[in-house]
Amino acid sequence: MNLGMGLYQEQTQKLILTAQMQQAIEVLQCSAMELDAYLAAACDGNPLTEVEPIRANASVWEAGSKPRPAPGRKSDGRGSVDYRLLLEQIPNSLPSLAEELATQLRIARAPEAVLRVSLVLARSLNESGYLKQNLDDLQQWLGVSAEILQQGLELLQSCEPRGIGARNLQECLLLQADQLPIEVRGVAVQVIGSQLENLAAGRLPRVAQELKVSVTDVQQALDAIRTLNPRPGAAYSGLPAPYVVPDVIVRKMGDEYVVLTNDMAEPQLHILPGYRKTLLRAADDATRQYVFQQVRSAHWLHRSLEQRRVTVYRVAVAIVAAQEAFFNKGISALMPLTMRQLATELNLHESTISRAVRGKYMLTPQGLYEMKFFFCGELSGDQGNLSAQSVKHALQQLVETEDKGLPLSDEALAQKLAAQGMHLSRRTVAKYRDELGIPASSRRKRYGLPL
Repeated sequence: MNLGMGLYQEQTQKLILTAQMQQAIEVLQCSAMELDAYLAAACDGNPLTEVEPIRANASVWEAGSKPRPAPGRKSDGRGSVDYRLLLEQIPNSLPSLAEELATQLRIARAPEAVLRVSLVLARSLNESGYLKQNLDDLQQWLGVSAEILQQGLELLQSCEPRGIGARNLQECLLLQADQLPIEVRGVAVQVIGSQLENLAAGRLPRVAQELKVSVTDVQQALDAIRTLNPRPGAAYSGLPAPYVVPDVIVRKMGDEYVVLTNDMAEPQLHILPGYRKTLLRAADDATRQYVFQQVRSAHWLHRSLEQRRVTVYRVAVAIVAAQEAFFNKGISALMPLTMRQLATELNLHESTISRAVRGKYMLTPQGLYEMKFFFCGELSGDQGNLSAQSVKHALQQLVETEDKGLPLSDEALAQKLAAQGMHLSRRTVAKYRDELGIPASSRRKRYGLPL
């Protein structure tokens, strides 16, 4: 074996990702909102381009009513917007929790010192509306007496939403207990005060034994407690109001399903020819080279957008063809489908399929679904292969229609599914039940109901 150094000639093949290929990959995997931000950043560095962002009315309602290409641009370079539409009246963001509480506190009749403490405490709440800081540390930091601090806390806890400013879940629920019906309020307060752990574990008979009340009373108290909000501050995130824009729309025309691309769900990129002519009219060689480079970059970006549109459309058409039974009958008829199967059919790489469906949504006659929803595993059944989604749907239907006084165990659910031609082990049923967020039979049992 030769271990010496030397010069050797060999021929190899390797894939090199050019900057244009990397850009095309990045554009393909962007969702509609991500693409909006991506194009805005790209146009910031290119003075020859401008981007028309996604319109607020390019939503599920408008896209579902009339798919159409992007609107024409006015002579001033701005897109027309119909402000009379309903979605234009939706605020872009909600007030933060501290802002909402400050508005309520400023109109409250309280001493100045107490009000100042309440405003500080309002800014100290976490995103769920809880006060996690130690009161002794707050008292020392504010330099007030314990009485003023307590009054400030009570003033804060009197604000809406009820339960705000609590130090733990128990206090949060107790602050909302006066909203419960009078007939169950007494038992509910006792349960919250001392039996929350047993209640969470579904040990209702033990709670009834501890409190010396009937199990029916505990069940009614539990139903009432479930109406309370354990995270009263979660509604005041201050983030923009989210909405989903479908990238493709599926409509039934006659006996066939037609796939339409929602062009309004994609920001529009425009190259400014007038600006290019102005720069070239009296430009030196360096400026001319810069302009040509920017124009070339804009054309590559435009080509990446068009390639993204075509790829998403091809994948959507293939999904509709493979899942036609779903569009006719619903989730129960969803067929097993993998990205590898679709990649082989479309002569694409599996990673390209994954990028094409990432963050993309499809508006169908059955509702709005993320495109990756249509890819699911395969299970064997009496009528052929089944998808995991259809089995989960059948499992959820069984739980919804079961006797609430005698809920089905995992073994009983497996037997019910087997009767429908879906043969699953008890362990698999338990796994799917957990994925659906369905508690065990012991925690689904309701007491005091007629059998």
